Amino acid sequence: MLNKLDATLQGVCPTVMVPRHEALMPLAESGHRFLAARDGLYAEVKRPWLRSTFRVAESAVPLPYGEVIPATHFSIDRRQLAESLDRFIEEARQAFPKEHAAWLSFMDGEGLRYEPVRVESSGGGHIRYRRPTVAGGRVLAIDIHSHGRHDAFWSVTDDRDDKDDAKLAIVFGNLDAPQPSVKARLLALGAAMDFSELVDSIWNTQTT
Repeated sequence: MLNKLDATLQGVCPTVMVPRHEALMPLAESGHRFLAARDGLYAEVKRPWLRSTFRVAESAVPLPYGEVIPATHFSIDRRQLAESLDRFIEEARQAFPKEHAAWLSFMDGEGLRYEPVRVESSGGGHIRYRRPTVAGGRVLAIDIHSHGRHDAFWSVTDDRDDKDDAKLAIVFGNLDAPQPSVKARLLALGAAMDFSELVDSIWNTQTT
């Protein structure tokens, strides 16, 4: 019999054996779980704006379970995202050469909403700000900041700050150039997955 604390932990974050002879039912509510599959351990993460399944550990031997196909789906309107990124870049250029930041929140039925932040201090190589508070069913989804005249890249500070449970992080650089550089990554349970090409494509395609 499980200890009460372990039983609670497994209830909140279970590990599920992937069936071999039928489909695995996806998570119905926001949360996450681990999946024991034929080739290793996977994580499945669901948020109102996100569904992602990715491998976290490879098995050295075949396991007697079914297979998992890694996939990520964003429930985000591309036009809303492109318009929000345009607004951010305009503000970041006004703040140039200092760094700038903002968040996008999400709510089913309404989609994305731009969330300004309260900047406490900023310069050409740093920014400190208070994360916005959202309510009424909205959740913070996308964290955006700029690097002023520097390239878009993930700094040590970014890596330290990007320990959130699940979010899409976007950074814009070279704000003094006609075409800023951009990097984007999905952070989930400590894993980081590159989505720079997708975000760059959405922004450039929807705004031309």
